[in-house]
Amino acid sequence: MSLTGEGDHPMTGDHVLGFSADGVVIRSEYGMNFLVPAVSDEVTLQISSEFLLQK
Repeated sequence: MSLTGEGDHPMTGDHVLGFSADGVVIRSEYGMNFLVPAVSDEVTLQISSEFLLQK
């Protein structure tokens, strides 16, 4: 996980934080074996989020 940015929003003035995370899930480790290997056993996750400070 990494911090992608922090600061005051230029239009609203609200304080915001941005994060991103990447990861890989192996489907067969969770019992999802259907069509493996025809369908990839690895699923790549990309998560991005922004948090707004509420007062």
